[in-house]
Amino acid sequence: MMRAAFRRRVSPIERLFTLLHEMDHPFSNQVVLEGTGVLDEARWQEAVHAACEANPGSRLVQRGVSRWASWVDSGKAAPIRFVDGTGWSGYGPEGASFLCDPLPFKSSHSSEVLLVEGNPLRVVFRVLHAVMDGRGTLLWMEDIFRALRCEPLKGATCTLNDEQFLSDLDIPKRWDRKSRNCLAPTGAADGDDSGNVWKRVRLDGRFVKLLPQVVLAMAKETRKQGETNVCFNIPADLRYRQPGIRSTANLGHRFVVQVPPDATVDSIQQQIFEKLRNVAWESHALFFLYYIPLGLMKYILRRIRKRNLRSGLHSSTGTISYPGKLPIENFQGGGFTAKTGFLIPPSMEGKPLFAVLSNCDDAVEMLISMPKTLASNGRLEEFLAGVVSQLEPIPPINSPPLN
Repeated sequence: MMRAAFRRRVSPIERLFTLLHEMDHPFSNQVVLEGTGVLDEARWQEAVHAACEANPGSRLVQRGVSRWASWVDSGKAAPIRFVDGTGWSGYGPEGASFLCDPLPFKSSHSSEVLLVEGNPLRVVFRVLHAVMDGRGTLLWMEDIFRALRCEPLKGATCTLNDEQFLSDLDIPKRWDRKSRNCLAPTGAADGDDSGNVWKRVRLDGRFVKLLPQVVLAMAKETRKQGETNVCFNIPADLRYRQPGIRSTANLGHRFVVQVPPDATVDSIQQQIFEKLRNVAWESHALFFLYYIPLGLMKYILRRIRKRNLRSGLHSSTGTISYPGKLPIENFQGGGFTAKTGFLIPPSMEGKPLFAVLSNCDDAVEMLISMPKTLASNGRLEEFLAGVVSQLEPIPPINSPPLN
């Protein structure tokens, strides 16, 4: 029996994400694996084709407009490209212009795989955020490596969008309000450069309560700019609410963590647990996004961004995404073995900060992105160094006792 063609309705938040991709490209999930071995193009072509067949959410294109728009299976596997990464350190965007290439989601494809030649070897999985979230991207990646190892694929064929998924859950409809008067973590905008820049740092060791540690450290660094409200958007994967569901769609939710001056790691941890226990469905409030013309939405977003940069006040201090442990042991096959991996934050000039954390064996990869006007004059590097200096790893088991 032939499987019915995969189709998923574009949700309101996904419509906004497609606009952000056109404004700030790439507004996408970009997972980078660094490793050793060889990159056999023929084996990768075969594996990606098989994984895309099992995960049709990886080969979607958009059809239709407004509330009648849908993601439709194009039937074409994600393309593979060899790119030159010999001038890319992996610790910033310099030398990696291929990371800014748009994904032509209306005409061709919304995901791709880059085989990056250089030392170390790298593989980059790029997916339009409007069609997948971070967890969905990892599901697709794991199936690619299963195919490389000639193992059975698990696949993901769920056609629910986030709006439909959340409507099936027994959770209240509530809007998690932000402070709307937060200073940017690095101070006032300087210059008129457009675009974003990101920096990566690798922290050796194991960390307990990593997310609340980072939230508190970033709040303290932000308050060096002056007394201000501090709050962060924290994305959370809600697949755990329906055990067994396999979907590559955007099934996440974001909640707001307020950080008062007297906050501690434990109080932030408690607030995060409380938010996860009392998840609210917010996307119902975005229904109006179906009906606003994209040109008007773009105009409104640009006005809001200019106002925020001019006033120095933002609706939040930033976004911190922590998908947890990156299962690096699953990313080997076809002659390639990953040694570490990291996630590049989506480019978004409207956010004063976007950070992504991931555990990778006995290390943490942390990347911070911000608009160039807020990162200028070494401010991003200074902010990142200040955050790192406050994080405390677990002492090694065989370390000598402190005197």
